[in-house]
Order: sequence, then C-alpha cells, then structure tokens
Amino acid sequence: MISLKNVARAFIFVATAALASPAAQALPITDPSTWSGFGPGTQTITAIPGGIQLDYHVGSFFCAGCGTNFFGFQTIAPETGTLTFNYTYNLFSAWFQASSGLYVRINGGPVAVLDPFIPNDGSAAGSGSLSLSLVAGDFLDFIVQESNFDSAPDIGGTITLTQFSGATGEASVPAPGALALLGLGLFGVGGLRRNRKAA
Repeated sequence: MISLKNVARAFIFVATAALASPAAQALPITDPSTWSGFGPGTQTITAIPGGIQLDYHVGSFFCAGCGTNFFGFQTIAPETGTLTFNYTYNLFSAWFQASSGLYVRINGGPVAVLDPFIPNDGSAAGSGSLSLSLVAGDFLDFIVQESNFDSAPDIGGTITLTQFSGATGEASVPAPGALALLGLGLFGVGGLRRNRKAA
C-alpha cells in the first residue's frame, strides 16, 4: 500500500527537480562569463547596466600593413526564442586605406551586417536594433573586420549591446505547475503530521 509519506516525498522530489531545471538556472546573455573574445590584441567583456560591453584593441605590437584582421566575441544562446537588443559601436583603424565592418553570425553563418563602413579617416560608428531567432545552444558571434595599411599600427573599438528582451536566459519565475506540485507536497507533509498527532 502506498503511504501518504511516500506520496509527499514524491511530490517534493518532482517539484524540486522542476524548480532546479537547467532552463531556470541558465546564465543570462548579459553575464560576462558567458562570452569569450578572440583575435589579435586584447578583448574585454564587461557587464553594464542593462547590457554588455565588448572592447578590443591592438596597439604597437600589431603588424602594420598586414591587411584585414578579424576580432570577435562569442556567446551561446541560453534558450530558444527570439532575442532582441539594441547595439551601438565605435570602431577605429589607423588611417591609410582603412576599412571597418561589424557582422553577426549564428553557428558560423552570417545573418546580419551592421552598417559596414569604409571611411577615409579610419573611424566608424553606428547604432540600431536587431532581432535574432535562436535555438538554445546556438553560437552567436559578433565579428569586427578591420583593415589598414598604415605605418601607425592602431586598431580598436567598442560594441555595446543593451535592452535585451526575449530569449535572454534571465532567471524566470518558476512555472505554475512546479509551484503547484511543491504546494501539494507540502500539503501532504502537513496531512501526514496531523495524522501522526491524531494517532
């Protein structure tokens, strides 16, 4: 015969598992630890109010006149859905034959070109908003392509991502079903204790 005690334990186990599921525990996309940088020079990833800031810089040790260089930042989609955010960037390449561009890729495939710019003075700036359809586990890249043939080796920039909404991986309120199971389990424990006192 199934005892009330065992039923209560089963309810508590199921509810606890639901509350501790990976989806509820996923780190948000605004957490710097979910990002990595690559390319020459240094990359810095910083949490800012409402978003993330991605900085890169290559200084005097950079090979001047080496042509095109790629700098990037990557994160992993924490959940399935549409991710919407605003972006701003400010890029710089030393002046001679300089060009700059910012691109977005999902799993290595290009999905957006964010205001590519080929200026005379090496600077580029842009802003806008973007919506991406993601599946949990997708690799999301922000790639900067910069080139120059200048004797003054200096390349750097800042990409700021803010106002994330949708599939952000932000900690969510436990599902009503999980809360209901937990409530039933606690109710069962209360009933079990009352029965013991009555006995």
